[in-house]
Amino acid sequence: MKKKMRVVYTFIAVIYFIAVIFATVYAQTGYIGTLPSVELGRVTDGRIPKNCTWYDTEKECLRVNTVVQEDGPWGKRYIIHTKDILNYRELDEESIVVFGITEIKEPIMVSAEREVFSGQEVRLKTGSNRG
Repeated sequence: MKKKMRVVYTFIAVIYFIAVIFATVYAQTGYIGTLPSVELGRVTDGRIPKNCTWYDTEKECLRVNTVVQEDGPWGKRYIIHTKDILNYRELDEESIVVFGITEIKEPIMVSAEREVFSGQEVRLKTGSNRG
């Protein structure tokens, strides 16, 4: 009886080990390939390019997407967070100056290959500035 139980436990352990290997390979290849890729930029001296922002009519404020690095189950992951910009002034046709910029310490999303939303996991474009 003990020998049968040992064989059953060994079989379950082997199945579990194979499942973990499959999940790891999928997470590192297939899953990451399905995420939208984004290009990052930095807020410099409170300046944000206008093409990185949009006006939210419901909240009646300007908004910008930032990318936050978090620890995931298989390494680093990057999550979109949307920030409200309440105090700003247009600097020129291409950029705005944001006051109280201490709220935006993370890199901002400059572009994405498709539409993204707050809370969504993304991947970084090769050569993206994480600086």
